[in-house]
Amino acid sequence: MGAHVVRVRVRRALRGQPRTEGTAEEILRSGLEACWTGEYLTASPWTYRQFWTRDTGFAAPALVRLGNPWPGRLLSSLAWAIGTWRRRGSQVTTTINPLGRRPVDVFDYGVDSLPLLLTSLRSLTGSTDARVAAGASALADEHHDWLAAEVRHFVERVVDPDTGQV
Repeated sequence: MGAHVVRVRVRRALRGQPRTEGTAEEILRSGLEACWTGEYLTASPWTYRQFWTRDTGFAAPALVRLGNPWPGRLLSSLAWAIGTWRRRGSQVTTTINPLGRRPVDVFDYGVDSLPLLLTSLRSLTGSTDARVAAGASALADEHHDWLAAEVRHFVERVVDPDTGQV
């Protein structure tokens, strides 16, 4: 990932920052479109092409409010991420590197990763698109045992048993 960021920075130094023409809304929509890989949403259109659990969780409520196609793309992203973590026998991580679909915790266990994954799922269940809301519920139901194990892992690793605090 570090090598990729260096390449992007060198390319920008030589060619300049990519620009998008249009109104503010057109520019923002273009940036969002560029974050969609066809399978999942990335953290940025150019530099951070990985799936970032934290960024997804922060953006989830706004993506749901934006309406079609964003709630469906968010649902696809979560299904892709959960499927990747499960196939790899991994806990929820801060990122998933698209090269080899490798789950990676940046620096260390991200204590906000699981809460933000659950926030994303919760945001989708409130979608006005009934198909998306039902899909989010079905995704949570399908992975119920794995999600429950993730919560237990989180509590064991993060929560102080004496105080109940992080």
